[in-house]
Amino acid sequence: MAAQIMLKFLLQSGFMVISGSQNSLHTKENIEIFDCDFRDEEMENFRNINRDTSNWLGYQG
Repeated sequence: MAAQIMLKFLLQSGFMVISGSQNSLHTKENIEIFDCDFRDEEMENFRNINRDTSNWLGYQG
């Protein structure tokens, strides 16, 4: 679910996203991100997430 939230946020923000999975369930979940859109306030909340730190591969921005 977290991956699909990120994919949807990036797409809705205008980024081109290429996802892939060998797991058919994950592929189905990735396709389902086109079924809805985040509201403006949800998009703003995502944009305001603390960017100084990240849990992704230990990145420190």
